[in-house]
Parts: sequence; C-alpha cells; structure tokens
Amino acid sequence: MKFAAIILIAVAAVSAQKCATEQSKIPACARTCLDGAASKVSCATSDEACKCKAKDNLKTSALACVKGACSGDVIPSISPAAEAFCKCVLA
Repeated sequence: MKFAAIILIAVAAVSAQKCATEQSKIPACARTCLDGAASKVSCATSDEACKCKAKDNLKTSALACVKGACSGDVIPSISPAAEAFCKCVLA
C-alpha cells in the first residue's frame, strides 16, 4: 500500500511540473490579469482548474487588463499558451 501511495505522489509531482512548464509559457503580464479576474468568475486565484473551466468568462473579464498590460507583440501568444496550460490542468 505504501508503494502505491509513493507512485501516486510521484505521478502527481510529474504532472504538476509539466503543468508548471506550460503555465510559464503564459506571459507574466497576462498571468497577473488572469489572476486578477479570477474573483470575477468565482474562482480563487490559486484554483487553476476552476479558472480553466471558466476560461471563456475569465478571458472576457481579463481582456481590458491584458490589452493595457501586455505589448502588442505578446498578445497573440497568450491564448495558445493558456489553452495548452488548461489542457494540462484539466487532463
């Protein structure tokens, strides 16, 4: 039983690390805006699964902030990075 628990912990750690890698691809300017908009979609800032499930409303709530905080050359990379991150989180 202990071995199974150790395996589950190891798998969870690898999964969390993979999602952290995906999350790091979201530009910092957008992450700040998305975290700020979390409460508008009834999610805690740290609840990535909640934010990903509410991604359409979260995107709408964060849009004005993102346009003001991120440069024009960064904006096109935000949506694909966020989609990849959410795919990982919700897998």
